[in-house]
Amino acid sequence: MKFNHKIKGLTKLIAQKYRPGFEVEMQKEIDSELQALCVICIEIEHMTGKESKYLAQERNK
Repeated sequence: MKFNHKIKGLTKLIAQKYRPGFEVEMQKEIDSELQALCVICIEIEHMTGKESKYLAQERNK
């Protein structure tokens, strides 16, 4: 149950960000569809990437 409460809070934050001003409708939708929601948590251990030439030049000035 504690996990569901946390997921419900997170879905409310996302809904407020992308659809502000519809709190009543948002809460009804979250309450009715929460059981069908699937949340996947991904932890990034290591990330690599290349630095653009422009950023490298700016850093070396």
